[in-house]
Amino acid sequence: MERPEETNKEQGAAFPAYKPMPAERREYSAKQKLLLAVTLAMGIVFAALLWGDYGTSREFALPYAFFWAIYLVGYYVAVPDAKTNRAGWLLVSSVALLFLRYAVYAERTLGLINLIAIPLLLMLHAVVCSFRASPGCEGEYALRYLAGFFVKPFAHIPRFFGAIGAIFQKREEQKRSGVFLGLLIGLPLAVLVFSLLSSADSVLSYYAGKLFEGWSVSEVFWRTVLAVIVAFLFYSFLYGTAWEKFPTRAQPYKKGIEPSMLHTVIALLLAVYAVFGYVQFFYLTGLRGLPAGLTYSAYAVRGFNELLIVALINLGLFALTLRFEKEHRRKRAFLLLLLIATALVLYSGAARLILYIDAYALTMARILPFWFILFLAVAATFCAVRLYMEKFRLMRAVTAAFIAMYLILNTLNLDAMVAQSVLARARLRGTLDEADAHYLRYSLSSDAERVLKASKYKDQIYYDVEPGDLG
Repeated sequence: MERPEETNKEQGAAFPAYKPMPAERREYSAKQKLLLAVTLAMGIVFAALLWGDYGTSREFALPYAFFWAIYLVGYYVAVPDAKTNRAGWLLVSSVALLFLRYAVYAERTLGLINLIAIPLLLMLHAVVCSFRASPGCEGEYALRYLAGFFVKPFAHIPRFFGAIGAIFQKREEQKRSGVFLGLLIGLPLAVLVFSLLSSADSVLSYYAGKLFEGWSVSEVFWRTVLAVIVAFLFYSFLYGTAWEKFPTRAQPYKKGIEPSMLHTVIALLLAVYAVFGYVQFFYLTGLRGLPAGLTYSAYAVRGFNELLIVALINLGLFALTLRFEKEHRRKRAFLLLLLIATALVLYSGAARLILYIDAYALTMARILPFWFILFLAVAATFCAVRLYMEKFRLMRAVTAAFIAMYLILNTLNLDAMVAQSVLARARLRGTLDEADAHYLRYSLSSDAERVLKASKYKDQIYYDVEPGDLG
């Protein structure tokens, strides 16, 4: 593989600036031509995916896995050094685990989320396997990650068509290439002319309908267009990942923000959190009763999302101060107080959510936020560690924790947990109301069947519905 050394030490723009390809490298290697076939196969499979008839994400998962398997073949062809990267194989294993979940569980919410999580993990795999940031420059990983979505798929599109042309460069292949190019141009044109003639002649249209029953000329045309678009976008991405030089930052980011500015911002926020903490201490602990007309269930659900946003703002401000503020003797104290305030916000969010779950039982809409609170708590803990250990790789640790916790979430039978929570609430009250029975009957997948069939409320839940029809 001809992967270049990253020797440009200049501190450049936010996104890496790609160097023009030297003239002597405009000859395409056999590997680069093979990549053309891989990406065309990806385009064909993607077009079939988009026009497929799928009832659930579980049905979509198998062809979707085949699409990304072709991508991984292309990636390891283009970047063979990635085969020795352990972190890369851990990420590939994580993707495989997410696909395996479709074979084990039928729960729908995470099934849909995973369709997005899989390409996000694979982009991280591409960055980790092809780039290594200098010490103190871990932010470069985030920039490369974003560039993988918004720069690389478009920066090298001409290379796709250049690879097609390179296949037919030798003189002895000119005749054969002429036939191939004639087919490449003539077939779509013949399809277009045939469709126009069929529209103009009813007899020809009748026999064409018999011959191509179930086929749509426009559908074939748009599938072809989509396949080519997907092919050249992925070719551009893989080509840029494997063979293009781009500058890398050698020195840590310059710390140029005045401490007085950031300390003033943090001090104002801490004053707000002091008032917030006073209210939380008296009302969440029950030392004071809630104002008239306000129930604990209403108090619990209100403002939960806002608390998560506040926690994210705090962690973002922590990272900004840590990385870009000039050194100051009170810097660590201010950041530690900010983390304590973040812990207060997360505790409030968790306490509210627990109150809400006690009142209305678990649902997926409550499991996912609770998982996110746990992740933010782990991230805040890592931030505290970074305050006292300068060599601690904060971004790497937070990313690894997020992936590990998400994989653990995917191993759980979430619908069964929801069913157990609803039934436990019913046992405490001595009855299962119709709203909960309806929810158990129609909102959960077959993953919950064993729990529901073992319940004393089985007859009320199944009612006139067969167990196999749940979900």
